[in-house]
Amino acid sequence: MNANRLTRRQLLATTMGLGLGAGLGLGKASAMSQSQLSAGSELGTAYANRCGGGDASAHQKLISDLQAVLMQQPGTKGETLTKTAYCPICGCPVTATRTVL
Repeated sequence: MNANRLTRRQLLATTMGLGLGAGLGLGKASAMSQSQLSAGSELGTAYANRCGGGDASAHQKLISDLQAVLMQQPGTKGETLTKTAYCPICGCPVTATRTVL
């Protein structure tokens, strides 16, 4: 047989090695990156006030939207219905409840 023939495993290992070798000159790869936000920018202000302050209205809007959905849901007398959504700005869970009368 041909002694110079590569097995599938050797081919993949070689290809992987070349890909990693080429990437070494580009810097380390990371799963997460960090970036700076300007404090005066709209996004910077939103993150600074994410769970209160000027953006508390975002949570209030979520609560009113959730309560509107809960008012449409049927339930038995005395049952407490809950609905949760996550704030698009800060990621906090916002929960609304309604007790069926």
